[in-house]
Amino acid sequence: MKKGHILHGFTIAKANRGLNFMYWFLGAFLTWVVATGFSAENSEKEHKIHWSYDGQSGPAHWAELSSKFHLCRDG
Repeated sequence: MKKGHILHGFTIAKANRGLNFMYWFLGAFLTWVVATGFSAENSEKEHKIHWSYDGQSGPAHWAELSSKFHLCRDG
């Protein structure tokens, strides 16, 4: 067996490339999990906004329900 080899022809350099890819993939996956978790949390909050076509949550009050509805007031 040559110096620098691990087993079955896999060199340490090849093993390191595999580890680097694994760490990159793990980092990308965890970033995706965190990003989708926060966006799902935010969308749940947005869905709790109740609006209707009459009363206190009618068109005259839509801009008051959320800052995202400012166009209902500003046009």
